Amino acid sequence: MPAKLAHVGYGNFVVVSRIRGVLPPVAAPVQRLIRRAKDEGIAIDVTSGRRTRAVAVLDDGKILLLGLSVRELATRGLPAGAGGKRRRKRAR
Repeated sequence: MPAKLAHVGYGNFVVVSRIRGVLPPVAAPVQRLIRRAKDEGIAIDVTSGRRTRAVAVLDDGKILLLGLSVRELATRGLPAGAGGKRRRKRAR
């Protein structure tokens, strides 16, 4: 059976079964994950020079830095992580 590929933007594709989750890069733990992965050489940047709008965690521990948002990637069949809805700040 052939592997199912998903378009992750800017001419890049990824095998869907290898992705464990897709997260937004705004939370501090995700930013630490990105920084550590870059230091260890396990980050794969497929943003084509654009801003990182999502981070995909692969089954082998590597991470993909993506230029499309979590919501856009979820419509393409990728497993969305904790980034589905944004909370509004309460007025004080």
